[in-house]
Amino acid sequence: MEKYENFPDFENWLKKISRPIEFVSKNNFANLPKTKGLEKSLKFLVQQAPEIISSQIKFTLLTLIEQLDSLPNEKKKEKIKKIKELLDNLKDKFITESTTSSKKDNFISSIPDYTFQQISLEEYKKYKEILKQPLNIVKGIGSKIAKKFSKKQINTIEDLLFFLPRDYEDRRKITLIADLFEGQKAVVSGEVLKSGITYFSKRKVFEAIITDGTGFLTLKWFNFNEKVWRNLFAPGKKYYVIGEVSRFGRNLEMIHPEVIKDEDEEKISQEIGKIVPVYSSVEGISEKYLRKILHYVVENFADYLNSFIPLEILKRKKFVPLNIAIKNLHFPKSDENIWALKKEESIYHKSLAFDEFFFLELALALKRGKVRKETGISFNIESKLVEKFLKKLPFELTNAQKRVIEEIKADLASELPMNRLLQGDVGCGKTVVAFITALIAIDNGYQVALMAPTEVLAEQHYHNFRQYAQLMGINTALLTGGIPPSRKKEIYYGLARGYIDFVIGTHALFQEKVEFKKLGLIIIDEQHRFGVLQRAALREKAKGVIPNTLVMTATPIPRTLALTIYGDLDLSIIDEMPKGRKPVITKLFLEYNKHKAYEAVRKELQKGHQAYVILPLIEESEKLDLKSVLTHGEYLQKEVFPEYKIGILHGKMNS
Repeated sequence: MEKYENFPDFENWLKKISRPIEFVSKNNFANLPKTKGLEKSLKFLVQQAPEIISSQIKFTLLTLIEQLDSLPNEKKKEKIKKIKELLDNLKDKFITESTTSSKKDNFISSIPDYTFQQISLEEYKKYKEILKQPLNIVKGIGSKIAKKFSKKQINTIEDLLFFLPRDYEDRRKITLIADLFEGQKAVVSGEVLKSGITYFSKRKVFEAIITDGTGFLTLKWFNFNEKVWRNLFAPGKKYYVIGEVSRFGRNLEMIHPEVIKDEDEEKISQEIGKIVPVYSSVEGISEKYLRKILHYVVENFADYLNSFIPLEILKRKKFVPLNIAIKNLHFPKSDENIWALKKEESIYHKSLAFDEFFFLELALALKRGKVRKETGISFNIESKLVEKFLKKLPFELTNAQKRVIEEIKADLASELPMNRLLQGDVGCGKTVVAFITALIAIDNGYQVALMAPTEVLAEQHYHNFRQYAQLMGINTALLTGGIPPSRKKEIYYGLARGYIDFVIGTHALFQEKVEFKKLGLIIIDEQHRFGVLQRAALREKAKGVIPNTLVMTATPIPRTLALTIYGDLDLSIIDEMPKGRKPVITKLFLEYNKHKAYEAVRKELQKGHQAYVILPLIEESEKLDLKSVLTHGEYLQKEVFPEYKIGILHGKMNS
């Protein structure tokens, strides 16, 4: 890369060449078959590249673009992906270099000057009460609009202030019609030449043709009031129009563009010549009206947002106070860098993230401090049960397992209650470590409870642990919602009398009917699937003592992040797989290559192995364009694997 001052030229060129690529790529290349002249447009844009783009990069791009239009669709997709990857790398490289510069247009926004006034606790409470007010007190929001916001869980002024933009549009520049290209999102200023009704596939369409002296642009509406539209777009009237450029035949057009009258100075000042926020849609509220409401709320209430992070910390970390961050995230100044905003890497995004993490860590530190003051159960860790169990095991523990067991033993011997996170990949041997921990508790005369998030997982744990328990004569039980009432009564009695040493279950474990004689150890699988109150409810079953807690997770969380999320827990990691265990191979198949994934599955099935497919939904949803278990399961059975039996399993099924 060359001189940093060329950034605006590079930025504008990159936006121009990226737009047609993004247009044909979106929704799994849905627009590709109907896009014409892509090769010619891309070649022209490469020739327009600023000097900062090296001749080698230009040559590479032109080579990828060559004969693009004549290729079959699959080959086209591969080339477009390579072009997109090259442009993304180019952008990242330029941004990385730009962040090292201290020049005024730095990618990371320069820190604005601000004053900071420390407020008292009374003032803070007063401000909080103002922010907790319902939305219907806000100008422009009546009870009907407030109900629409409530569907998005936005009920107070504070909720609305934290309803942040999902994207930003660059409306700082008016584009000449002659410079428009397909797929571009642009602001155009022009005069109406003619307007009226046309028909498309027997459907009425209202068209207006505008010009700015450099070319013509057709505006189209499929939903309109003819009388109103004829008056609005009478020949001679001037408008600013904002929308995505598409092509119909030889003509460029915008479908249902946003329009602003040339004489409407208030709207022009709010919508044109700026970086404009784009919000997640709220049903029944137009994007323009949504911005108007947010503008009023930010102007009148953002300064009531206060953070108690000391000023010297903010300045040292080069962040800004909460109110300034919120103001600039909603309505950034026109000289802000739009790349930083779009990538959520602006100083304002980072300030907001720092504020959240600061108080999360503070809360965890307070919680940890409270735990350190609690008195737990000190176990005798020289366990004969553990010795016997290790002798009976047909394999030797890995060094990682041995290390983690020693860390757990140190906790159990302490008078402080154990709160430890045990992290390790599937198959690393967490179950053996958890069972050895359970044996120490049982050997000390205490009971153990293992809580799993689902009945399927609870049953799986029960079968795994029961194999070990039978070796040692440990009485185990499974308690879930699907267990017959008569069996539940037996388990309740066994737990209350102490006959059951080790119980494995779901949320059923912390029901009122469940009483333990002497609960000393709680094992929780996948803690993030349980609420704080649910975990606390199980701890209360220990009756007057604070039990030791071991949390297990197979979620691969980096150590630093684990210490952040689970700041109240000590961390143990099993980072070694048992001998002879084959490494897990992970392959990524994109949607258009799913047939290759299915072929790989078929090969495994032919060997007599099994396979499973995980999907995000149980049933189809009108709001989410995602595959569901029920419909996709049927598709796999009928269309892909008709020769194999496919089963369906999901959380709504009876046990």
